[in-house]
Amino acid sequence: MISSGGHGIFLKDFRVSLDNSHPEADVVFVSHAHADHLPRNRSCAVVCSAPTLAFMRKRGYKGDALVLDWQTPTSLNTIREHFGVSYTRKGSGDSVSREATLTLYPAGHILGSAMILVESEDGSLLYTGDVKTPASPATEG
Repeated sequence: MISSGGHGIFLKDFRVSLDNSHPEADVVFVSHAHADHLPRNRSCAVVCSAPTLAFMRKRGYKGDALVLDWQTPTSLNTIREHFGVSYTRKGSGDSVSREATLTLYPAGHILGSAMILVESEDGSLLYTGDVKTPASPATEG
């Protein structure tokens, strides 16, 4: 299930927010460091590119973050483990969310801006955030 409200998307089955800090999200992906894409919750668990995190720190983000490398698939369970998030219900062993692989690609909008590819057994979703073509000297790709 996907829901959208204002900026960003919440992937309920994976408990991941894309450019918004949904209250049920375990992890928030931040596509770039413009104010309209930053999580309102300044302490939520964030995944992003290294330049985006550097900008976020300058803007007062204090929470835990995991920098993902460009074009390197990363298991969502690995990300949850980094943040100490349990993905099973206590006592039951039942999963509270689904597994997926997340991969960052340069978006070309500003330095550090990223698209994220979410892949699961049911399909794929590419979230672009804001994009710009062609690439400029201030962006990757």
